[in-house]
Amino acid sequence: MRRLVYAGVFAAVLGFAPTPARAESLNANSGMAINIMGLNYYATEWTLVDGFKRAAGWVTGCAGNCTSPACPAGTGWQIFNTNEQGRLDLDSQGWVRSLPAATDNSVCYRTASAVVFQTNNRTRQSGQYTILYEGEGTLEYRGGGQVVSRSPGRDVLNISDGAGLVLAITGTNPANYLRNIRVLWPGGICNNNQFDYAENAAVCAARGQTYTSFEQNYATQIFHPFFLRDLRQYRAIRSMQLLRTNDNINTLTSWSQVPTMNQAFWSDQATSPPWELPFRLSNRLHADAWINIPTKADDGFILSAARLARWALNAPLKVYVEYGNEIWNNAWPYTYANQWVLQQGRARWGSGFDQNVTRQSWFGMRSQQICNTWKQVFGDQADRVVCVMGGFSATPWINQQSLSCPLWASDPANPTGANCAGNMDALAIAPYFAGYMGNPPFLPTLQAWMQEADGGFNSLFAEIENVAMPQIADFIQRNATVANSYGLDLVAYEAGAHLIGTGSLANNAAVSGFFGAANRDPRMGDMYARYMNLWKDNGGRLNAIYNSVSPSNNDGSLGTKEYQTQPRSEAPKFDAILSFVETTPCWWDGCARY
Repeated sequence: MRRLVYAGVFAAVLGFAPTPARAESLNANSGMAINIMGLNYYATEWTLVDGFKRAAGWVTGCAGNCTSPACPAGTGWQIFNTNEQGRLDLDSQGWVRSLPAATDNSVCYRTASAVVFQTNNRTRQSGQYTILYEGEGTLEYRGGGQVVSRSPGRDVLNISDGAGLVLAITGTNPANYLRNIRVLWPGGICNNNQFDYAENAAVCAARGQTYTSFEQNYATQIFHPFFLRDLRQYRAIRSMQLLRTNDNINTLTSWSQVPTMNQAFWSDQATSPPWELPFRLSNRLHADAWINIPTKADDGFILSAARLARWALNAPLKVYVEYGNEIWNNAWPYTYANQWVLQQGRARWGSGFDQNVTRQSWFGMRSQQICNTWKQVFGDQADRVVCVMGGFSATPWINQQSLSCPLWASDPANPTGANCAGNMDALAIAPYFAGYMGNPPFLPTLQAWMQEADGGFNSLFAEIENVAMPQIADFIQRNATVANSYGLDLVAYEAGAHLIGTGSLANNAAVSGFFGAANRDPRMGDMYARYMNLWKDNGGRLNAIYNSVSPSNNDGSLGTKEYQTQPRSEAPKFDAILSFVETTPCWWDGCARY
């Protein structure tokens, strides 16, 4: 379907009108940004007050009625997932319009269910959830929650410690099918302060304040107060994971694929959540937005995204615009984008050049084209668009190829014959530190450390201080030289400690446990403080730490917090970042907002 792009229509589509930016905020002089995570049923970051939006999508199943010939032989009376999602009868927003009759032998499934919460307590709050819906049918709640009350269009479910939630549609009226299902978290806010969570009305009453439940304000609250509260001191919010840039490399090409705010789920890996979300979040936080354009996005997508941002993002907030994510990276899952961009370059210039030159020339060309479109859309406010050229911190030569884009610069079709740095504003790198410790050749050293009396932590932090920090300082300095040579700022699109097992160490429980414990050690906070000052003192500007909230596991310990409600006193990285913001004003010319 065609997306409307005129300002007056956008107000109706988005359901809100932009308001003037606040006069002051906690991030007014911050030099730090953050990468937030994506919407998943297993996430420990509590992004939304409507839990259904982050559910995993519909799963076809049968329970007690798996008698159709279409069911696999010998599967018994219950199948959670019959893998017939392609046979579901869905409306344009993803709601189930009908279910197969008991006599339908063409399919096995009889129900549609969605996993909303894991049983892990950190993925959700314990308490009473309000389920709202429209239409007629039968909802079942599985996973250990207890139904407190039922009434047409509204159920209340108590989810206690150790329980999860699988919401199942076991019957629906095709003439008035179940739709617009919302799973609203317990609690609300006091005095309409969207950052001030209250468990119940009594909490607000004790302060002499008024209480508004999420049932009353979910449409405007959208984001959980705990999520908002933790983000208040960041200057910008990078939404690469939220917009699923690494997941939709092969699937998201057209603006017509982008869900609206009324879509059943916002967690589809093939597309993304509504693109309104990052701009609404930025407005709420008075923080700049940082978005990533999908690798295969067509020109219509790029134009429509720019028009949305121009209307939806409050002035004077800025939007950082980056093409793809780590196009230079040939490791999974980035290799899909890496190879696709290389193919585009070879289709244009042939295969007779170094693949890095070909790929980065096309990447630089496309980044500049995107930048030009966005700045044209913003018109007299083009200075609110910060065009970012993504780069590789360890190999500045790669970044030189992107910015100089020699094959495009010499292409007869280039209207100016210039390089790709024109109209760009920043070179962005990911100056992670200590990443080499997770590589297989370093395993003997890790094993020796872990045998030491203190478990190896003294040695690990000495290594970070004496080896990893000087190494990353060199990376920053060399990239700052490249950026300066083109008149660009040097910013970090991701940053922080990178203690992750790779290759044969990816599933090494001992190594993962050691790295996880190191990230919880108070000395890691000291390393972050040193690291942020090192970045500042060696030519870096805005620094977007990766990431806000995620658990420690074999995929690493990258979260500044492991779960949303983790106290600051128990999250040394989170504490160090906030302490840095509180004591170190942004350090580049013109950065102070007030």
